[in-house]
Amino acid sequence: MPLRTISTITYREITPHARLAYVHDVDFVQGVEPYAIEHVVTLRVEGPRVHMTLTFDAMHAPEWTERARMGWEQELGKLARRLAR
Repeated sequence: MPLRTISTITYREITPHARLAYVHDVDFVQGVEPYAIEHVVTLRVEGPRVHMTLTFDAMHAPEWTERARMGWEQELGKLARRLAR
């Protein structure tokens, strides 16, 4: 895998303060035909808190899906720590 890749993302839905849906083209895996993965981010307000849920399609192999899950978990953890400051 290269250290850097260019991502192609197509936004399908933007509902302010509620939902963001987009498709991310996976065209960077050598030996795998390009395909698209849908991501959906939902926001739910409960009093002073906002709950965010991210869902995404499985990738071409379970190992790659797990890598993506771990990557998102790390990024969302960074966001949570930043917002807690």
